[in-house]
Amino acid sequence: MDIKITMVKYKHSGLYFSDLLDGLSGVVHGFSGRNFGDMRFSGNRKKLLKLFKLERRRAVVLVQTHGDSIAEIASDDLSLKQLRSDGLLYNSGVQLRNIPVLCLKTADCAPVLLADPQRMIIAAVHAGWRGSLSGIAGKAVGMMISCGSKAEDIRVAIGPHIRSCCYSVPDERAEHFMDKYPEHAEIVINRKKRWYIDIGNAIINDISQRGIMDENIDKSVICTSCNSDKFYSFRKDNPNISGMNFHFISLSE
Repeated sequence: MDIKITMVKYKHSGLYFSDLLDGLSGVVHGFSGRNFGDMRFSGNRKKLLKLFKLERRRAVVLVQTHGDSIAEIASDDLSLKQLRSDGLLYNSGVQLRNIPVLCLKTADCAPVLLADPQRMIIAAVHAGWRGSLSGIAGKAVGMMISCGSKAEDIRVAIGPHIRSCCYSVPDERAEHFMDKYPEHAEIVINRKKRWYIDIGNAIINDISQRGIMDENIDKSVICTSCNSDKFYSFRKDNPNISGMNFHFISLSE
């Protein structure tokens, strides 16, 4: 499995973009690191979104549960507060008014942003190990297809997350992934008698099964644990004080 990697640092120090999504007309997105501060605080989110002329009131920020639930929201859902879910989907219906900003917070889990520029449907999912094992990214693709997307039109960007170089797991967790991916040595890796998981490759496997083409997938090579000076990392930081990175996708009106 060798997906092209085009995640680059761009425009603002500490803010990252996917070239794949950046080339889509009408799609606005970004992945942030430490430079913008701890994104648990709304003031920091407001400053970042302001760079893109996105209003904080349009931001839908989840209470993430490390599951696989995805909420489909409408333009009039902008007042949503404390929505408990690990994913968001928005179908514009080609009416580009009061468009929400779909937001994620992570500190090692994988942020996954999806866009169909033909039908103006977007989604964002938070994929930790539980969500990845449950196939949350593939589920988002399925929901987009149910809304009218064609698999060949969907673009997927997997943002900075803890990679297999650092993501060691207990035997039981490795066994769960081996049960799901018995023939995928690029997902469950054994090094020096320790197990490691590649969440990004698990996500790619799931969305590929849903028809997403390799050329429409962008996977970041950045490991948040290796680069904890640039990104908040639950594994590398003290878990009691680790902050959160912020990632978003929206449509321009």
